[in-house]
Amino acid sequence: MKVTVAPDGSYSGTMYYKLPPAYTEAVVEGTFTVWPNCMVDTQFWSPAMPGVTQHARGILFDNGRRGFVIMPLETAQPDGSL
Repeated sequence: MKVTVAPDGSYSGTMYYKLPPAYTEAVVEGTFTVWPNCMVDTQFWSPAMPGVTQHARGILFDNGRRGFVIMPLETAQPDGSL
């Protein structure tokens, strides 16, 4: 996923993923919180999956210039179920 991050904790970008038989991409937007220990909690959504919210967690390093996120940690469906 490549994203542009805003100072208010929001971001937008493109997620690349494999949907057999080919690779595809989707526009995403989301929000994140960075904790004092450099852990990151994030949630994002995409018009490609209406009503679905993905929740993920990760860590920042190299003074915030790099990081990684494990996703999806949890997926909330349009009806609120996980």
